[in-house]
Amino acid sequence: MLDTAWTDWYHNKHEGKFYSRSGDSFEEYVSEVLKQVYPDFLNPDPAGSSGDRGCDGIAEEGKTVYACYGKSKKAKSSRDRYVAGKMEDDLKKAVKSWPEMRIWRFVTNAGIGPATAQKILELREKYSGSNSTRPVDIQVWGCDDLWNQLKLLDEKRITLILPPAPHAQDAKFDDIVEAIKRIRGDDAVTPTETRIGEVSPQKMDYNEIGELNRGAFNQGRQRAPEIERWFAHQADAELYDTKAKLLKNQYIKVCDTHSNSDEILERIFIYVGGGDFRCDKSREVAVYAVVSYFFDRCDIFKDPNEDSSDERARGV
Repeated sequence: MLDTAWTDWYHNKHEGKFYSRSGDSFEEYVSEVLKQVYPDFLNPDPAGSSGDRGCDGIAEEGKTVYACYGKSKKAKSSRDRYVAGKMEDDLKKAVKSWPEMRIWRFVTNAGIGPATAQKILELREKYSGSNSTRPVDIQVWGCDDLWNQLKLLDEKRITLILPPAPHAQDAKFDDIVEAIKRIRGDDAVTPTETRIGEVSPQKMDYNEIGELNRGAFNQGRQRAPEIERWFAHQADAELYDTKAKLLKNQYIKVCDTHSNSDEILERIFIYVGGGDFRCDKSREVAVYAVVSYFFDRCDIFKDPNEDSSDERARGV
């Protein structure tokens, strides 16, 4: 369970993700949470004309089936009717396809309008124990219902889903971040050093990097000479290799649970600098510098001209 000191932090982050997403992105977030809640959680891939058979997730040995709907740009009135229809259609498919199902949960951020509320009452009546040979407990979950499951996780598991609380970074990088932070950014390039070129737009496109992170990387790259000098003055000759391995392992770990490049980068930034690293501008620049330095040297950025079979590495 979460430390109570950070409950509000994680609750706010959860609300932000829950309400800001739509369509498949909403389903992906709900699945991320449920994967951590249930050891046996599965989200079947749609198959042929049968689609996902009214199931966006199944748990508890098939006894609990989830369906999701993320809000769309439809007008509220038409959205209400659509949600009511989708709920009925998904439940009908689930009853037919999942014989062990006892609980059916519909998770949505679209709100419950009059048509949807009426449909819920009708379906509960239809599938009640007294009216059906196949009784199903029909539940509708919103933001707080999912949060009530999420908050029971330990912090290590919850940070696989949400950004860590402030100062939750790996302390092994704080020495280099603080060292680079203390050096004025204007001094990053000495008169004898050539300004480092930017990562090409083609490479950024290939790695699917958003505009804000492109600027962060190119800004951070200019401080590579400072980082080189810092390593040169350390007594431990293997320190660079140690930190490079730590960062690359963390990158691979994050890629196992996330596919969006900017989300992956955000988690790497937080891993290095802590959840509140942007509250201090000099620390923010130092974090960008450290991450871009290792990304360059560990070949995490992939070149569009390379023929690489490592598809996971293409994420960033």
